[in-house]
Amino acid sequence: SLFNYDSGLGIIDEWTLTSHLGSAAQSTLEKHYATFVTEQTFIDIANAGLDHVRIPFSYWAVTTYSGDPYVFRTSWRYLLRGIEWARKHGLRINLDLHGLPGSQNGWNHSGRQGPIGWLNGTDGALNANRSLEIHDQLSQFFAQERYQNIISFYGLANEPKMIYLVESEVLDWTASAYTLVRKNGMNAYVVFGDGFLGLAKWQGQLQGYDGMVLDAHQYVIFNENQIDFNHT
Repeated sequence: SLFNYDSGLGIIDEWTLTSHLGSAAQSTLEKHYATFVTEQTFIDIANAGLDHVRIPFSYWAVTTYSGDPYVFRTSWRYLLRGIEWARKHGLRINLDLHGLPGSQNGWNHSGRQGPIGWLNGTDGALNANRSLEIHDQLSQFFAQERYQNIISFYGLANEPKMIYLVESEVLDWTASAYTLVRKNGMNAYVVFGDGFLGLAKWQGQLQGYDGMVLDAHQYVIFNENQIDFNHT
């Protein structure tokens, strides 16, 4: 319903949505955040027997840059609210930076569909450094004692499109981000995406980084051959 506009307007992601709404974007997103997920959502998750909630958020929860149409920081309040609801109902958090400066995959859920501008293109290096600066802020905040026992997974970048990006550059950035968040006292498992390379490609990579977790997304809904798999 958030994106229920005439298809001719081309509103397909948060960039085009907030660009279209202009000054009305703040109130529209506030209403969405306040109603789409509520405390009852967390109660239902706990009652289903699950023990973690993966919460995606994007860089504009922390900062925005010149030319960004995004609503700054509103989502930050709701991220913290969600963490407290999880605490109240005995759940833990998989914290997931889902949209990085420049977009790490060019898909709509990164904020802006289109070219990949993270570690790629004219501002690729700039956006890589901006992403590290965001993790510097985030990890210092979430390393506080209040969050140490509830945030058990700390995600660096959701689904970087490594089949398009330069693998070695993504690995170097991942190592830098890991070192940074550990230096800031973040003790949670540090999560990074498999980049759609396939698990075999990861054998032997990024050795010696304690508490790193490889994130592999299996969307069987898009792959009929995977639907036929048994549990093993």
